[in-house]
Amino acid sequence: MLDYLSLISDSEMNMAKEKITKWNILDGLRNDKEIAAYLEAALEEGYDFFLSALDDAARAQGINLLAKKMGVNRQSLYKSFGKDKRPSFETVFKAIDGLGLRISFTPRQRMRVSAGTH
Repeated sequence: MLDYLSLISDSEMNMAKEKITKWNILDGLRNDKEIAAYLEAALEEGYDFFLSALDDAARAQGINLLAKKMGVNRQSLYKSFGKDKRPSFETVFKAIDGLGLRISFTPRQRMRVSAGTH
């Protein structure tokens, strides 16, 4: 009879014993550059995803600090970016500003139409 455990190397056995931990997006948002890259990528996925990412960024920086920078209280900031909420553009803009970021615009790539085509 074949002993399957004898076929597993020591390193494979150690990997199997390692504890798997739950990943938290906030652990990856440690500085302005990481937050900016995350929000930029989120915006490409759509407005709802962007709002969720903005909530993540607010939590990563600290709700109290961001609320103070925005001139609002902590509770209203939680309410603005809670699940299924639709904050005003002014609130979104203030949050982006409070995070120390700015919005920039770039043209979309456009399909070129040749001169002979109608």
